[in-house]
Amino acid sequence: MNELLDRDDQSGMQFLPESINHLRVASKWAKFIAIFGLVMTGLMLLITVFSLSNTIGFVGGGNVLFSVFYIALMFFFFLWVFQFARNSQNAIRNNNAHDLAHAMRYLKYYFVAMGIALLAWLVVLVVVLASFAVAGGNLFR
Repeated sequence: MNELLDRDDQSGMQFLPESINHLRVASKWAKFIAIFGLVMTGLMLLITVFSLSNTIGFVGGGNVLFSVFYIALMFFFFLWVFQFARNSQNAIRNNNAHDLAHAMRYLKYYFVAMGIALLAWLVVLVVVLASFAVAGGNLFR
């Protein structure tokens, strides 16, 4: 059972032609989004490096560290979307279930990492709002 539309083996999941078409369209858009995102991530890295070379001293080191962390995070997000798109397209082109399994693995990486990033962002947001409420209660008066 190495084919996506394997009709002989009834023990596994089978894909309808409509599902394959939806995957084909989704993989094309995913590839476009991933390439655009990777290019923009590269530009953000160049801007960060350029801004470092134009600053005197090490003012704003925390901002640079945050920028580098954010750029690295975005790079991996877009890389996983690209890998999903590439492996999906290979799976459809070659009618290969192993390529589809690899595509789904990268899609899982993307969603798990995005979920963890979202949870981390929510924790930071709650901590910042709580610190404003405790320490800066006079700010809202």
